[in-house]
Amino acid sequence: MTKESTEEESINLLICYGVGSLDGVFPIWFYKENGNFYYIALDDTESEPFESFEESLASAEKNWGETVGGFWRDIEEAEKHVEHLREQGYIPW
Repeated sequence: MTKESTEEESINLLICYGVGSLDGVFPIWFYKENGNFYYIALDDTESEPFESFEESLASAEKNWGETVGGFWRDIEEAEKHVEHLREQGYIPW
């Protein structure tokens, strides 16, 4: 006898990056769970559920992209931004 699962496993979709003044580069995870799309970064709380991956990506780009650290799809670009912020005095280390 097999037990039917009513819950969908969490599926990782993408990792993007933000830059914090204390943490440097940090990951922003995008995933799908139970038919909804989410993102989460650092110790932040899980985002609200979105109906599509595109909506979750646009929300994260807006939320993180409006900060000094920005929103980056590529870790190398995020690391370049750390150097820029360090030169500007935003990151002391």
